[in-house]
Amino acid sequence: MLTAVNVLIALKVAVAAVTVLLLASLLALALGKYRLHGRINTVFFVLTLAALLGLEVVVRLLQPEMFEDYFVRTDSVTAFKVHLAFSLPAAL
Repeated sequence: MLTAVNVLIALKVAVAAVTVLLLASLLALALGKYRLHGRINTVFFVLTLAALLGLEVVVRLLQPEMFEDYFVRTDSVTAFKVHLAFSLPAAL
């Protein structure tokens, strides 16, 4: 079932996965394995882009009211705005 909580859990899993990939990429770079570093970075980019586009499709097109209801129930609009204030500039 597609709920805000399920989407947030999926995003947390995706963030954990790409964090592991980023660390593996940095390790490959430190060990001088540049080809492996490039391959890991490609996978990192594709997974990050897929998660971002998937979230946007769900939130903006399929069920735009899903997170509005969630924010009202959990009173977490301020936390979300603070998160975006840090994450969006970091993504750029």
